[in-house]
Amino acid sequence: VNAFTFVSITRQPVPTAPLLVGEMASFSCEAESRPTPTITWSRVEGNSNVQLEDNGADINIMSEVIGNTISSDLSVMVEGAGDFTQYFCEADNGFDSEASNMVDLVQAVLQGVAVSPQTQN
Repeated sequence: VNAFTFVSITRQPVPTAPLLVGEMASFSCEAESRPTPTITWSRVEGNSNVQLEDNGADINIMSEVIGNTISSDLSVMVEGAGDFTQYFCEADNGFDSEASNMVDLVQAVLQGVAVSPQTQN
């Protein structure tokens, strides 16, 4: 029986479609190992990586463990320019860790719409 295996991220976060302020971004990550890993989510802020904590409001993290696999979903309410950055997950089992690819959260660009004035008859 193998009591220890290296951490393997089996589902990488995938970039979302471009979003607007006020919309929700969602990312998923899955990892497996023995012992079962934990997953933490982080984002880039300036020159550093900041670990995200579930606050029940604008940041929600849901995780589920089945056997030696953990799935984790991150939801972030886009509230401003600082939320348009890179996000990633990291899996750690106390012996080994692996970070996922970084994914960019991109701001949608609204195209201007020209409206001609109504004329009165």
